[in-house]
Amino acid sequence: EFVNIIVLLLLNLSVYACRDIIIDVKSNWNNYISSLIIEIGEYLNEIQTNSLEKSYYSQYIDQLCSDGNSEIISNYLVNFVNDSSVENELQIHLLNITESLIPKPFHSLMELSLDLGVYLPTVQFYESIRDSENYITNCSNSDSYLVISNSVVCYEDFILNEYVLNDHVESFDLPNEWDIVYSYEKNQNDNDKSKELTVILYGIPGNKYFCSIHKKILSLNANNAIKIKYVIRYKNPSTALVSSNRNLQGFGVLLDIKNMEYKTFDTNTETKKENEEDFKEKKSFDIDNEILGFNINKLKQSVESSNSDILTKIELFNEKLIDIEKKSSIKKKSKSSDILKVWQMKDLGLQTVKYINEFSSQTDYSVEDSINLLIDIVYNFPIYASKLSSLDISAYHSDFISTWYNNGLANRIQSNCIYVNGVKIDLASASFNVYEIIKIIQLEMISLNKLNSLNLSPELNAGVQRLITQIYDKSDKTSGDSNRIDVSKGAKYVVHFINNLERDSNYKRWPKTVKQLMYPSWSMQTVAKNLYTLLVVIDPLSKDGALLFNEIYQMYSQMYPIRFGFTLWCKDKKSSDEDYESNNGRYVARSTDVCVIFHLIKESKGIKFANEFLLVVSEQVLSQLSEGGIYSKQLSGEIDESTTLDLEVSMSIDELLQIYSSVTNDKETDTIKQSILLQNNPYYLPHYQYVKNVTEYLDSRGLGSNSYSFNGIYMPTSDISGTLMNLLGKEQYLLTQLVMSGLLTDKTTSIFTFLLEQFNSYTRYHPMIDESQPTYLSDLKTLNFVENEPFISNDINIIEQSYYNTTLLVIPINKFGFLSVKNYFEWLLDNFDNGDRHRVKILFNYLPLSELTVNEFGTFENQIDIPYEIIVLLKTFIRSITENSFTSSNSNFENIKVLYQVFDALSNISELSDSLTYLKEFLSSKLSLNLILSRDDVKKMTMELQQCLNIDETDIAVIYNARKLIISKSDIHLRVQDIGLLAVLEYQRIGNQIEKSIQQSLDFEMTSDKLWSIYSYIGNYQQNSKYSRVDIETILDEFHLLPRPYKIESGIKIDEMHYPFMFNLESISSSNLDIKAYFVFDPLSLSGQRAASLINLINKHLLIDVVIYLTPQLDISVFPLQNFYRFVSPSIYQPVYLPSDVPSFGNDRYIAKFIDLPRQHTLTVRIDSPESWNIQSINAKQDIDNLRCDQDQCGDKLTELTSASYILKSLLVTGQCYDYSPHLSYPSPPNGLQLTLSTYLPKNSSFEIINYSDTLVMQNFGYFQLQGGPGVWNLQLAHGRANTLFKIISNEDSYKSIKDGIAVTVKTFHDNIIKLKVRKRAGYESVNLLDESNANLNEDSNNYLDSIWNQFSSIFASTGSSKSNKSSSLTSFQSDNDKIHVFSLATGHMYERLLRIMMLSVYRKTSMPVKFWLFENYLSPTFKETAAIMSKIYGFEIAYVTYKWPEWLTQQTEKQRIIWGYKILFLDVLFPLHIKKIIYVDSDQVIRSDFRQETLGFQFWSSGYWKDHLRGKKYHISALYVVDLQVFRRFAIGDKLRSIYDGLARDPNSLANLDQDLPNYAQHQVPIFSLPQEWLWCETWCSDESKPKAKTIDLCNNPLHKEPKLEMAKRIISGPLFNQSWIELDNEINDIINSVNNSM
Repeated sequence: EFVNIIVLLLLNLSVYACRDIIIDVKSNWNNYISSLIIEIGEYLNEIQTNSLEKSYYSQYIDQLCSDGNSEIISNYLVNFVNDSSVENELQIHLLNITESLIPKPFHSLMELSLDLGVYLPTVQFYESIRDSENYITNCSNSDSYLVISNSVVCYEDFILNEYVLNDHVESFDLPNEWDIVYSYEKNQNDNDKSKELTVILYGIPGNKYFCSIHKKILSLNANNAIKIKYVIRYKNPSTALVSSNRNLQGFGVLLDIKNMEYKTFDTNTETKKENEEDFKEKKSFDIDNEILGFNINKLKQSVESSNSDILTKIELFNEKLIDIEKKSSIKKKSKSSDILKVWQMKDLGLQTVKYINEFSSQTDYSVEDSINLLIDIVYNFPIYASKLSSLDISAYHSDFISTWYNNGLANRIQSNCIYVNGVKIDLASASFNVYEIIKIIQLEMISLNKLNSLNLSPELNAGVQRLITQIYDKSDKTSGDSNRIDVSKGAKYVVHFINNLERDSNYKRWPKTVKQLMYPSWSMQTVAKNLYTLLVVIDPLSKDGALLFNEIYQMYSQMYPIRFGFTLWCKDKKSSDEDYESNNGRYVARSTDVCVIFHLIKESKGIKFANEFLLVVSEQVLSQLSEGGIYSKQLSGEIDESTTLDLEVSMSIDELLQIYSSVTNDKETDTIKQSILLQNNPYYLPHYQYVKNVTEYLDSRGLGSNSYSFNGIYMPTSDISGTLMNLLGKEQYLLTQLVMSGLLTDKTTSIFTFLLEQFNSYTRYHPMIDESQPTYLSDLKTLNFVENEPFISNDINIIEQSYYNTTLLVIPINKFGFLSVKNYFEWLLDNFDNGDRHRVKILFNYLPLSELTVNEFGTFENQIDIPYEIIVLLKTFIRSITENSFTSSNSNFENIKVLYQVFDALSNISELSDSLTYLKEFLSSKLSLNLILSRDDVKKMTMELQQCLNIDETDIAVIYNARKLIISKSDIHLRVQDIGLLAVLEYQRIGNQIEKSIQQSLDFEMTSDKLWSIYSYIGNYQQNSKYSRVDIETILDEFHLLPRPYKIESGIKIDEMHYPFMFNLESISSSNLDIKAYFVFDPLSLSGQRAASLINLINKHLLIDVVIYLTPQLDISVFPLQNFYRFVSPSIYQPVYLPSDVPSFGNDRYIAKFIDLPRQHTLTVRIDSPESWNIQSINAKQDIDNLRCDQDQCGDKLTELTSASYILKSLLVTGQCYDYSPHLSYPSPPNGLQLTLSTYLPKNSSFEIINYSDTLVMQNFGYFQLQGGPGVWNLQLAHGRANTLFKIISNEDSYKSIKDGIAVTVKTFHDNIIKLKVRKRAGYESVNLLDESNANLNEDSNNYLDSIWNQFSSIFASTGSSKSNKSSSLTSFQSDNDKIHVFSLATGHMYERLLRIMMLSVYRKTSMPVKFWLFENYLSPTFKETAAIMSKIYGFEIAYVTYKWPEWLTQQTEKQRIIWGYKILFLDVLFPLHIKKIIYVDSDQVIRSDFRQETLGFQFWSSGYWKDHLRGKKYHISALYVVDLQVFRRFAIGDKLRSIYDGLARDPNSLANLDQDLPNYAQHQVPIFSLPQEWLWCETWCSDESKPKAKTIDLCNNPLHKEPKLEMAKRIISGPLFNQSWIELDNEINDIINSVNNSM
């Protein structure tokens, strides 16, 4: 009986025959064993932190070339045996070498980077570079050689012969930006070498020949007068080749459960598959009685009812199973995914997290077990769903999730994200990329390692980290976070208001309460309160000033709810002492004159007349700039285009006075004119005093011309139309929040003053206030030029503060430099007793006198280098002061006072010679110190200073606690207010928090140098990171949700925190790098699947603490995860429900492995790869779009294993392009601009430019996408209209220019994103790129469409060719314009079978040569093989096109809808730019007529919603259409369709048939030209009587019958109407393929 039960159990288990699927992705790059050496070197170069030490990379090269290591590595490279164990041995050896080089925390990251293949593109990059450089080597050893001055030097010549570097010193080659320059030991005196030479060594470090050259270079550099800039470029030896393809990781695989409403699988396969419905009936089983894999009902049915003993034992066995299941950690998953009702799905999210939470609370299981269960559920959710849906949910659980979403927490912490020390990584983004995540963690490690090197206290270290997160937290920012300037102080008589909303009668009908803001509104709320104060500064005689004044008056007249004010810019470029320019008695007016006349009118006639005067002046200014005026001449090129940036008008004083007369009716203007010219009439002195007052006011507030302030938020731009509305929206939101909080009420006297008091406000504006990324210097000890300079300090006695704030003040030797020092000391004296310690070094920016001559003895002849002499005296003077040898007083206050007096005197002396005389006289009797400083010493220090600070000889710079501020040319000198502002900004930004952390560090002594280093570290942090942060720990702490330790009660683990769905996964690392990753995600989403894949990777492999917050959706109406998921990475997934001895399929790290899947589903493969990857299938025996099982097998070749392989064909180069032409108000995308990506390939010892891919710039974000790969590419404007109208001006990422384009470096799996700036060429500013030739696409007339019809007719007209000569004509070169271009796409073997028949029917029925353009993304390897055979036999051409759906465009997740999108959304960028017209034909069509006839358009029907929307227009079917690509691109139709799609697709209920609903919906913007009905015959809506006239037959789905496609094809395409039936066409193709296969 026991044996019988076992047999029955085995019979029961046979129902669950396994179904295994494995999928991998390969690169098309060679895999060398030497790649490991390169990858480690690249990693070490990236993690370098300390510039004072010899780089990790250089030390690594030295270690590889040590005697012992070089011999071992050379043996691996030369005697390589292709064995994975050998690779492992070499990797272990290399890791041992690096162990002593880098800090311990970086080792785990390095190992993961190697396993994950982070640097594989870099290896291929060097291969590509070497191939493109085309150096001809005749060396006996070609694995290692040198390139010096563009010439190859062989190993034997360099080592064996006496090689002399001096022969090449005439050529000083510079390394490329991607080259790694070897760093020598710091004790070598390279700074004294006057000549420098770049030497490039090709080879593999560790190779014995490489190492011999390496050591010789080091020796030459040490003992030669030439400084060698030593660059290493890798060259893999041919003996080290492992394979022609390298397996990849870092991608996910989804097996989507396919909707089989229409049977879209191919029945013509080598193994006949049963009807799926029959199969499902035969193999159904009772899920409800399945326990731990045993189906009890099935067992009972297998036993005769009379055999009661066995039935009794089965019942006992059943009870035992139930008991085991209750105690089991995992309830066995159902082998099926039941179809759930909508009401059963509602709580699936909560049920899932509850199940995991309850499991984790058991003391027998660890948090790691819970995480493994979580991974298993999200990877295999369709199998878990049925049982999860049966769990009960309490209000306790739902309340917690509701709280997360409803109390504002979800708005502050975005779900479906990872936060690595606050750096936000969006898991839902289409640009999700595990390689970028590794890069973020690497940057964080580098940053924290640098912080640890500062040796701060734990409290201070933590405080710095917290501060970084707070500073760079970009989340939830409003205009309340903006800096404001108090423009009200000093404005009483110089700012003029146009209106007052609280007093003017114009606004008396508006609500008078601020509570009006609380009412919902889609526009600006109109309230009779001065909620918004706009102050503009206008230069009345400039273009921008005139436009600005006109704009605010227009807004005023349109009743904008803003209080408008203005002040005039009364500064002239010429001094008031200079005479007026005169041209035949015509005196050119100045801005000062407008201000004087304005004030004269205001005082005599009132502000209304004065405003009218300004309006007339601005109108005349703009009229001069209009057509035929200055602006027009500049646009046409008559005036140099550079002047367009500063456009001014030439208006005479007489013209100003004419306007004055017309406004005031005062005709007596001679007195006014004379007073203006001579400025000596006492009567007009008050008006000139007004000019002075205005100038002083603007200077004191720091306001520039043609700018504006909105509620104190200063905008140094005249582009009010482009920026004001955004500010207004933010400010209205802020004010609404203030009203709701009760802070702002109707009793608030001045809302403007209230805002200044409530938020950051300053008395003066300076650009440093708005610097988003201020520049900070590195550590003081790295700045050699300051080392020997003394500090001047205020040395006040503060017990609590032992450190100083440090300032470096760099000045040129001129009056403005002296004035800057004087102002600094003035500020120091004014703040002497405020409690802060300060120290300053004065550094001099030396500009030698060029006219000095040197005699034969090397001394200066009869001349004095005055700047040098002044510097020596001032340095001596300052050192005497600091050593208390200059005065008898030891008071720092008195010493600083003396310094102030000296520099004050120098600032008031015009000539440098007089300044030198003054210093000599003042210091002659007081200096006891004689400082010896040569002119060369001063010059050398100045050069170092200028290089380090990146300043010119005349620049002034102030560095306050590492923050660098360059004084602009317009400011001329450092002002007292700016010094104070800089100190305040840095204290608010950094100093205040640092001060608090220092106070908490009781046993830590802060030094001035450490304080500088902290500022430097914090300031430079963001410079090294493009990623924004969220202060997640502070936010979680506010809600009491930070993890706390567990406590045990009655055997249950209780967490003190208030959120039940949190899991704290601590690492086993002893690292002192404090990195923590917070995972916040909905587990039942693609983001959840991605997140689950990364938890162990980050925690186990990188040894980083992980905290997980599960945030499921509260109400689910659509089954959330209709797929199985795997992620391929070094963290190998082990299914929870399977035994540990899961079958292995080789190297499991590189495959997505699906084991023991349910057999009843039809699955389709989808790859979740990084956005930059263009991957295509290369090997699959089965239909990867319809993976099915029959009763005998599921896999390949009568097995249960299905395998498929993909290849990485290219890496995308994407970017944004903006037009920065000066005539534009703000940069905008030049949509339609054509770009090409080309490479340089060697050909016959010269370089040939090969165009690799081309594209258009889209309107959406200026986006463009090109196909590339590792290497250096040339990005250019396409020849033709693009290159004629535009030029590339620069690139934000500083790419090196190559001819007319820019060099684009591709060497990683991420960051291949380009910022491209272009501008119109001179004379083409008004020429439209998209030359629409005045055609109107929306006009009702068919004239334009008729013209296109005629073009098509001429193209498709018969050329007289016949089928007999068509094939032969293809053997000679033909232009693509001489062919019919047919576009189609398909997925799955059945549609590919139909596609082949469509292609054959097109070929048979078309008299011209045909070229098929097939969308490659979803085509199978089998189809591409057979298509190549057909192309060869029949003579038509085939080309494949591909595109990656952009991240910013609303994504589709269902494969069929993705294909529909590709069919219609990217027609303008899918094909090469030279293709003029394309015909799209569905794959399930058969052609009965010649394509040379009229083929433009769609067939149509009309019903339902569409009747109302189309308003009489026809509804068209997208199965057949023609696109004139030239017109399509010229009218930017692609941009229009994408814009409409993006607006509609966010509603999941719209665009049911995306590929045809979208163009039909857009008909009012993009008209469609219709074909007669016979051009598209479909049985669903066409009669049988019309079939004989049909030119194409479309196998459209019939929703009533749901007949399989193949059966429909065999039935419809047969009979006397067809020369060949569908079956005959199908057999013909199969016969050809079989005969070729047999011959092979």
